[in-house]
Amino acid sequence: MEENLNTVRIRAPRGIFPARVDDKGRLKLPAAFKSFLEQLEERDVFVSSFDGRIARIYTGPAWDKTETYLNQSGDDFEIREKLYHLSMHYGADSRMDDQGRILINSELRREMGVENSPVKVMFFDGVIQVWGDAVDQEKLAVAKTVQPDQLKNEERKGLR
Repeated sequence: MEENLNTVRIRAPRGIFPARVDDKGRLKLPAAFKSFLEQLEERDVFVSSFDGRIARIYTGPAWDKTETYLNQSGDDFEIREKLYHLSMHYGADSRMDDQGRILINSELRREMGVENSPVKVMFFDGVIQVWGDAVDQEKLAVAKTVQPDQLKNEERKGLR
């Protein structure tokens, strides 16, 4: 099997990073996320939410894939149509500036309660997610409910 030496794997940032939304509504991305988007050559992003609690920052290809999924016909089209409406309600195109700042739609910022506030940033399932302190505490409390037998079961399935 021939290996292409010109192929470079771009690794997404790992971990939950602290960040801040400034008084003008711009999220200052942590350096690892800024570098990640620069390596992908993706400064243009779509910032949205499906619940008004967690913002999602999509690269063009990631949003295209999500939008295609939401627009598929099928038995659950009604829920996808609602999710698409929410994504358009909260969503706006944005462009990362040279300092790694991305503007978040004012209505989404207000709904999230993150105007001029600290936030958490995490890369998950191809999307950069952003949430405020209250959601962070909720997510951590829920995550801590994993029981020892549930962990053991996941380890048997391959979790290392």
